[in-house]
This record gives sequence, C-alpha cells and structure tokens, in this order.
Amino acid sequence: MERLRKVLTRVESGAVVLVFTLTFTVVFLQFFTRYVLNNSFGWTEEIARALLICLCFVGAVVNARENSEIALEFVRSKLKTGWARRLETRYVQPVTALMYFWLAGLMGYYTLKSRQYLASIPLSKNYIIGIVCVSLFLMGFHKVAHIAASLRTEPVER
Repeated sequence: MERLRKVLTRVESGAVVLVFTLTFTVVFLQFFTRYVLNNSFGWTEEIARALLICLCFVGAVVNARENSEIALEFVRSKLKTGWARRLETRYVQPVTALMYFWLAGLMGYYTLKSRQYLASIPLSKNYIIGIVCVSLFLMGFHKVAHIAASLRTEPVER
C-alpha cells in the first residue's frame, strides 16, 4: 500500500509539473508571437485556456492529497478541538468525498455524451473533460484515504 501511495504521489506531482510546463510554453509562445513577431498564432489562446483548466484540477488533486483544500474555518474555530476534529472526520470529509465522486461521475457521463471540438484546432474537448473527471475521482480517493487514516487514529468513544 505504501508503494502504491508513493507511485501515485510521483505521478500526480509529475502531471502537475508537465501541465504547468505546457501552459507556460504555450503562453510564452502566445506572448512572443503577438508582441515580438506581431503575428500571433490563433490557437494559442484556446489551448492556454484548456491547459489552465487542466492545471487547476490536476493541482487540486495535490491539495486533496495533502488535505489542504480551501475551507471555511468559522464554525470549526468556535468549537473545541475534539469536536472540530469529529465534525471534520464524520461529516465534512465524507460529504466532500461523495461530492468529488458524484462530480467525477457527472464528468464521466458528459465525456461519453459530448461531441464538441475546440474551435481553433481539431481536438476533442473530451480530453479536457476526461482529465477533470480523473482529477475529481482522485480527489475523492484521497479524501477517503484521509477518512480511513483519521478513523484508525481516532480514539474509540464509549
């Protein structure tokens, strides 16, 4: 199990670096051709937008793995530490995991039904939607792993 976690961590981190590098390259190419050559490529803006969407979701997988998603701390800050931990473990994280899996299912369904292509190049939007779908599924997987880890370490109440 530990080996699987290490491999998954390397793949996810590598995917973030790859998508970031591709985004940087396309945006630099767009800047260079527009402002230096004064003749920009038409496809760079749309590809940069698609890569930015992918970067957001692939990066969110790393946030879910590290358990550092954006959260509202108002209610938890008013509770005692034990109650806040129970609220997080028993309610917030399971609902979050269910939402990730539900959204992954919706994206998977949309991937099967969509026949759209990017306007500037003949590339199917299903690739982008598929990356979003896989990212949401991995986010749910990491959330379930965090729930299991916290249940193993949480003391049993009587």
